[in-house]
Amino acid sequence: MKSAVEADPGAAHRHLEDLDIELQRLGKRLATAKKTAAAAVAAAPVDAEIVD
Repeated sequence: MKSAVEADPGAAHRHLEDLDIELQRLGKRLATAKKTAAAAVAAAPVDAEIVD
């Protein structure tokens, strides 16, 4: 990254901004997926059999 910044600081900055935006999107998608999975686990039937 250092050489990219030295070669073209503006382009490197734009690339990092784009990467930051994409990471934020991915973070939101991950949070939604985790929430969906947690809801599915909570809704799953529980095996009530108790083993002695």
